[in-house]
Amino acid sequence: MNAQAKLVTILALSFSAVALTITDNTVETIVFDKHDENLTINSGAYYWLLNNNSTVLRGSVENNGGLYVSNFLGLASNFTAFGPSFINRGSLDFNTLDAKEVSIYNITSSETFENSGDMFFGVSGGMPIKTPFTITAATSWTNQGRIVFEKTSVPSAHVLVGKEIAEENGLRYIKNEGAICLYNTEWKQTTNVVGKGCITVGKNSKFQLQFTLNKLSLYFPDEQTINLAESDSSLEFTGLTPGVLATCPTFKVVGFGNGNTVKIDQYLRGFFYDTQTGILKIKLNGSSVLRLDIGRDYKPSKFKKAGTAGGSSISYRGGPPSLTPAICSCDKTLFESTMQN
Repeated sequence: MNAQAKLVTILALSFSAVALTITDNTVETIVFDKHDENLTINSGAYYWLLNNNSTVLRGSVENNGGLYVSNFLGLASNFTAFGPSFINRGSLDFNTLDAKEVSIYNITSSETFENSGDMFFGVSGGMPIKTPFTITAATSWTNQGRIVFEKTSVPSAHVLVGKEIAEENGLRYIKNEGAICLYNTEWKQTTNVVGKGCITVGKNSKFQLQFTLNKLSLYFPDEQTINLAESDSSLEFTGLTPGVLATCPTFKVVGFGNGNTVKIDQYLRGFFYDTQTGILKIKLNGSSVLRLDIGRDYKPSKFKKAGTAGGSSISYRGGPPSLTPAICSCDKTLFESTMQN
């Protein structure tokens, strides 16, 4: 860590009755921190919450520079923001990967969440008491950048994105035009998804599409890419009633192979892979068919189906023949690594 980063300065914080503006690099080491005013971080400046046990922001947040949370004491650094809006256009790095306790990061906007920058949320191993990762909004949720969720070791942690409970009121959908990346985490769909982005399911991670939830039918678009990045990545489909399957799109899946799995919560009668189109047709009850666009050049003899608790699965014993599209990139440079000079 360089000398400049060691300074704890309050001169860069410009206060007013309703706003807190960060104009220069600022490090804050208050153990329990609470701000009722709106927080704005200017471009070219960062706000580093160092060794804080708990930070609560009640106003809107607008980050055009850097917003960082880390703890070198081995403790959790919980962060909660529940103002009207949370907007990130810069770099956000909440990193307690080496802590002995599991941090809780909770962004719950009463109106809007928007990201067009880079957001990294990392927590340590161990059993979390609550969901470590929450990003929800009441009226609008949009990602045009990159959001990475990571837990260092088993057990995996749950991710709550969009809204907490599937219901007709409030947020209608989340819009993902960028990348959402899961590492040792599990995300269950709780609202409609739109956009042309990518969801990367990394090591020991699961993405579950729930098409029937609380008597509601949820939607997931064919323009969205699901990237199964590791051999232990899992994609699950639940709530696939005949009525839902009749209107389901063809789902775009990349990285299928090396033993990662696609699971369905019902009996799998068989499958057919079209070598010309790259479409994998999974035959379910009756005449129902689930279609996955996995790409061309797979060998039909290497597909394998199996029964699982509460359903069936299909996997591929070879490597995926196609490259991962750029939209699915989850490469990240952590803030702390840039300070080690």
